[in-house]
Amino acid sequence: MFSLRGRLLLIALALVLVGCAPATPPGVSLTWSTASGMNVAGFVIERSTTAAGPFERVAFIPAGEDPFVAQAYEYLDRNVRSGQTYTYQLVTIHNDNSRSDAGTISATAR
Repeated sequence: MFSLRGRLLLIALALVLVGCAPATPPGVSLTWSTASGMNVAGFVIERSTTAAGPFERVAFIPAGEDPFVAQAYEYLDRNVRSGQTYTYQLVTIHNDNSRSDAGTISATAR
């Protein structure tokens, strides 16, 4: 389990990082949604043990197949230690390989 210490709303491409949730077995579940996926190749999830970084890439999630419809996404990070606070950043990767960094959200594993 974890305690949520932040909330993040991403405006780029109508992207919304909904938050973190407890996961069983132990882990941190990140969820987000998009209103559309035009020009989006996917999303990189980055994690750090400090709010200031540095951030390391922990996953790449491909964009949904239909860019014209809303999509919901989820990533379960099972590589966490109890008692450790993690800061996550969601990065949109566009088809031209440019990226849109978002703010951060933190969770402490228990």
